[in-house]
Amino acid sequence: MKGYLFLFFSVFYLTSCQLAAPDYDQIALSTAHDQNRHIKIELIDIKANDPSDSSGFYVDVLVTSLHPSYDVGDDFSYTMDRFISSSPDLMHEATSIETLSHTKEGTLLEFNQVLIRQFFNETLKQGEHLLNIPFYVKPLYYEQNITFEGLSHDTKQIEKNDFRISSIDVEGHQLLLTASDVHNLKGVNVALLINNERIHPTYTTTTYNEEINQLQGVFEFTQAIEEPFDLTIRRHKIEEKVWTFMLPTTVIVP
Repeated sequence: MKGYLFLFFSVFYLTSCQLAAPDYDQIALSTAHDQNRHIKIELIDIKANDPSDSSGFYVDVLVTSLHPSYDVGDDFSYTMDRFISSSPDLMHEATSIETLSHTKEGTLLEFNQVLIRQFFNETLKQGEHLLNIPFYVKPLYYEQNITFEGLSHDTKQIEKNDFRISSIDVEGHQLLLTASDVHNLKGVNVALLINNERIHPTYTTTTYNEEINQLQGVFEFTQAIEEPFDLTIRRHKIEEKVWTFMLPTTVIVP
């Protein structure tokens, strides 16, 4: 009889523990997204790891390129914070990050998408949690030398490598240029490109608006500027840029 009672209470205890354990397959979260004019970031899933492997959870973020000139897999690098908290007394540390071309179900993503999966240790407790997940994107495509081809006096609002020409005016030997850039424009070098040779101006006068990083310049050459023409821009310095996207989400662990 004692053996049956022991077996009964053992089964009851194990069953109670299983019922009390969080059902990680039923984690619910509110969607979160953020974007700029280049890229869209979406928090699409939080998935607990198998406890028999290592205690923690995965955060899945879908990245979609909004600019056809750049490759979402090669032209950017991605990461999240090393530490996030799900409660005042529980911190989670990132231990790995993956870049995937498919979802967790195995569905292939679109050509302009990648999935970033970062693993955080320490299991999420049962209950409701507010997670603030910053997501960082570093553009890798910036070039020091840019060439604009086939320009004329009525060229307006064209952009290449995040360098924007707002307007161009040609008056004989003179080129009047208004442009802006994501990098500091002070020291930028402007030249004509003729037969693969850079032709530098003999006289230059420029003014800068530091608040909007805009240049207005007059560049005078020894020869008349024939249209269409090619213009080369040489940046003085390429600065490191990191974009921050905020992905706040409410997570409910049953």
